[in-house]
Amino acid sequence: MNKNGKQIVLLSLLAISLLVMSFSLAARSGNAVACKDVIDNDGDTYKDYPADPGCTSRNDNNERGTAICDDGTDNDGDGATDYPIDTGCSSPTDPTERGTIACDDGSDNDADSYSDYPADPGCTGIGDTSEYGTVQCDNGLDDDNDTKTDSADTGCSSLTDNDETNCGDLVISGSEVCDGSALGGQTCSSQGFSGGSLSCNAQCTGFVTSGCYTNTCSDSDSGYKVLTQGTTSGSYLGSSYSYIDFCNGSTFLQENYCSGSRAYYSNFNCLTNSTTTCNNGACI
Repeated sequence: MNKNGKQIVLLSLLAISLLVMSFSLAARSGNAVACKDVIDNDGDTYKDYPADPGCTSRNDNNERGTAICDDGTDNDGDGATDYPIDTGCSSPTDPTERGTIACDDGSDNDADSYSDYPADPGCTGIGDTSEYGTVQCDNGLDDDNDTKTDSADTGCSSLTDNDETNCGDLVISGSEVCDGSALGGQTCSSQGFSGGSLSCNAQCTGFVTSGCYTNTCSDSDSGYKVLTQGTTSGSYLGSSYSYIDFCNGSTFLQENYCSGSRAYYSNFNCLTNSTTTCNNGACI
């Protein structure tokens, strides 16, 4: 065989070798076994057999195990799965995803009938150390001073209710201004009226003053003026009135006048005022 022929043979052998190697590498990479591929396939910080507890042998093709913290399932429903993502797991072999922190321990720590994150609204995450929230009906405090707290307080409609007050129980509490007949010592007079009946609105947020009244009085002749017929008018105890000065016989005058916000009258003898008679509601 001449020199050119030998070169052709060598090149052919080299090409075949490269082709065989490429097929071999492709086969190895496509069929790599999970427990001996030097990769942390399940993200638990452990690789391959025997380091990864999920591997039963080097030929095991799944690094996931049967332990709760290595099975690829969110067993406690907190949105985090297995070690080290779920903080309740201390290792891949931990038999429970529940932890010791209040919002991940499987207990209803605040007695509101809800446990842990995300079921308990007071939990902001699985790392939250308290199941109590910030709203009034889930903060563990007696915000309205009625000796009842949170879900035990009838003023709470839910754990997200931010007002423990219970309008209608005749007890002024929290932000309530009044509650039914409980007016906190307030009356129509203290509200700026002359009198009447004060009540509380249905929302316990303020007073109803429609039952209150204001006494008023005005006199057209500007007071006790016997020489001029006048009209005294206004309102008293919620009722309107109007009184006109008039003669009571030939010499007596019924003079109406105001004193403050009240109307009064007196019988005046016209003979005592350099006049001699009463006519048209005035002394003349």
